[in-house]
Amino acid sequence: MQSGFWDFWQPGVGFDKQSWMQAYMTERAQRPLKPGRTRRKKISNTRTVIESIIGELGPNDCLETNIYAKATEEYTDLEQADRATASFDYLLETIKPQILIAHGKDAVAHVKGKSVDAHILDRSHFGRGWSQDSARELGRTVRQLLK
Repeated sequence: MQSGFWDFWQPGVGFDKQSWMQAYMTERAQRPLKPGRTRRKKISNTRTVIESIIGELGPNDCLETNIYAKATEEYTDLEQADRATASFDYLLETIKPQILIAHGKDAVAHVKGKSVDAHILDRSHFGRGWSQDSARELGRTVRQLLK
């Protein structure tokens, strides 16, 4: 996205996810298609899985973040210099989550290399091979672990 995190932050309120989601869908729809593509889903497979998981969490809070601060459409678009994890590591040390879902090779490897007092659920990347049912089941698993 062209917009950044702070574009959706409101002091005293926090992150306005509803406005972010609208901007995300608008920017996604306006982006040119890759060669050979004729259409684009309204939201990505990854975002669909994340939303399905969150939908099962009930009243529990959830922080969703990447291990790298810079957002790119594809992992291969991420320059080596942008593969810094300091922001993620800071959040991990400060928030001290009870449960951590790491998805994708880099995230799983990074989290496994950290000393955290959290239940770690390592999964394949949410971008491919996930059904809404399997995403919802993961959300229910997290909810059970939080009891």
